[in-house]
Amino acid sequence: MISRRLVLSGLGCSAAYPAWAVDVSVRTVVDGAVRDFLTTCPQSVGISIGVWRGGRAWRFNYGGVAPGAHAAPRSDTIYALASITKTFTGTLLAQGQLEGRLRLDDDIRKYLDGNYDNLAFDGHPIRLCDLVDHRSGLPFNLPDRPETRPVYAGGGSLNLRMADIYKSYGRSEFYADLHKVVLTAQFPGTGFNIPTPQPCLPVISSSESMGSLTKPW
Repeated sequence: MISRRLVLSGLGCSAAYPAWAVDVSVRTVVDGAVRDFLTTCPQSVGISIGVWRGGRAWRFNYGGVAPGAHAAPRSDTIYALASITKTFTGTLLAQGQLEGRLRLDDDIRKYLDGNYDNLAFDGHPIRLCDLVDHRSGLPFNLPDRPETRPVYAGGGSLNLRMADIYKSYGRSEFYADLHKVVLTAQFPGTGFNIPTPQPCLPVISSSESMGSLTKPW
C-alpha cells in the first residue's frame, strides 16, 4: 500500500503538458477532485485523468505505477479497467439511440461493410443490445487466441499480453478476425457469456451513419 503522502506528492506537477499550457481553473478542479478521491480511497496507488473542455484536452497523472514506486503514471500507462469499459460502451450505444443514429435491436451487420453471414446463428443475428448484455456469442477477445484469454498456460498479465498484441493489430486485422468468428450452441441474445467490449466499439463506429460517436482505433 502506498501512503497518501506519496500519492499526493505528484499533485500539480505531473501534467502531461507544460504548466503554461494548462488552464489554471482546470488544474484546480482536477487537483481538488484527486485530493477528495484519495481521501476516501487512500489505498489507491496512482491515477490518470483526462479532461476535454472547449475543444482542448489535458492529461494529468498522479502518484505512482505501483506501491512504493517512484515512477509516476504516464498518458500511455496501462490500467486494468476491466468492466468499467462496459459503462463507456453502453453509454455510447445509449447516446446513439437517443440521437436517432441506431436502435438497440439493430442487427450489427447493418453497421459493417461486407458479408458477415457468420454473425447470425440459425437465422438469429447478433443485435447491438446483445453486445452490451453479454449475449452475443462472440469470443472473449479478438484475436481469439490462447494468449488473449484470461487463463493462459504461458502465464503473465492478460492486459500486458493484449497491449503487446495490439502494437501490430489494427482495424483491418480486427475485421478479418470478425469474419472468422463461428457462433455455436445458442442463439445470440440467449446465452450469457462475457466477451470484452472491445469487439463492440469498432462495430458501432464503422458506419459513416454513426458520425463521430467514437473512434476506437
